[in-house]
Amino acid sequence: MFTLSAIWSFDSVTSTMDLARSLIPCINGGQVGLVVARHQTAGRGRQGRMWLSTEGAFLATYIIRIDEASPDLSGFSLMVGLMLHRFFRSIGISTALKWPNDILSEDGKKMAGILVEVIPSGGSHAVLCGIGCNLVTTQEALPTSASVRDCGGFVTRGDVILGLTPFLVEGTARFISDGFDNFRDEWMDSAFRYEGPVVIRSGQSTLTGMWRGVTSRGELILADGEGRERIITTGEVEG
Repeated sequence: MFTLSAIWSFDSVTSTMDLARSLIPCINGGQVGLVVARHQTAGRGRQGRMWLSTEGAFLATYIIRIDEASPDLSGFSLMVGLMLHRFFRSIGISTALKWPNDILSEDGKKMAGILVEVIPSGGSHAVLCGIGCNLVTTQEALPTSASVRDCGGFVTRGDVILGLTPFLVEGTARFISDGFDNFRDEWMDSAFRYEGPVVIRSGQSTLTGMWRGVTSRGELILADGEGRERIITTGEVEG
């Protein structure tokens, strides 16, 4: 079982992910630490992109110390997204999951993003789980995004910490024991429903097909025009 052992709170940092990396030695096996900040000056998203944070956003990185030399973490980021989805559902906010690491409003606007990095550390591993969530900034200010407030809710950073952490701690313990497979059906039920072909950018390639869900390891299943399925291990769904 994992337990939350430390919280570090800051007004402004370059990146909660980078700061969390420096704090890994403070967290022992089976423990979880949390770095949270009001502002980031150099936040990072997936594939090295800059994370554009907004006033009032939840900006945090969980440090999860796993006492295993070679843990199989395939699909871990999808599990984290599902735990965030569960938290929103618990406070009456409807969201949908977008492969691999985004949380959307019901109308398909991005509300939150997740970045996971795995760091070997002294025969064990530290999983850094960065979460950025738009709590209050409206769609008028960020037309392609949505906030919790846009969806009819109001939560503070403290509410997110208190509400999300138990879901994440329990989910991590279950994931380490059983892998992503036991989360797959719930993830699929919670996923955004695409009504037509989707475009996937994977490395230098662009693929188009019908979304067919995810595998037991969290990989995307894409079907071509003849129904042949292709497994996508990394990439992004456009739009």
